[in-house]
Amino acid sequence: MIEINFAEKKKVDMSPYLIIAISLLLIAAGLITLLLYQSSMDKRFEQLEQKKLTNDAVIAELDQFIVTKQQIQTLENQIEQLDASIFPSLYLLDNIQSNTPEGTYIANYQFSITDGVTVILQGTTMEQAAQFSNNLNQERFVDNLQLLQLEKLNNGYVATFSFQTLKDYLLEEADTR
Repeated sequence: MIEINFAEKKKVDMSPYLIIAISLLLIAAGLITLLLYQSSMDKRFEQLEQKKLTNDAVIAELDQFIVTKQQIQTLENQIEQLDASIFPSLYLLDNIQSNTPEGTYIANYQFSITDGVTVILQGTTMEQAAQFSNNLNQERFVDNLQLLQLEKLNNGYVATFSFQTLKDYLLEEADTR
């Protein structure tokens, strides 16, 4: 027997379904790739932010170092200026003390850069005051030595001397010792 099929079998065209399925897969793969790329970029951004914070701390430390170095240089310059302008007053006092004759002592000592030096010497004889004057006149840094007052006391003499100092000579002598 022959079968007759009056209903025609239609072939189903699968190509549109296949194209849609492949398109959906490609879109899903693209989205996954974009999500992975976004995640990677977020991690990279966090790393760069952390590196930026570290670099900012290093820059702040370097800035502080530079400021400190400038302060040190400024202080060194100020010290050099002070060294150039400071009178060696301790050397001056030691030198005056070494010029006092035996048996005398310095009763008073005053020093100022503008007014010079005033020394009150106490001794037993007038010759000691004269010897002190001669000793100081031998020093290169002593200028305009004057005996301001010579007073006789019960047990000796008090002599008041005044003189100006020549700073260059005084510094030169102080540096050599």
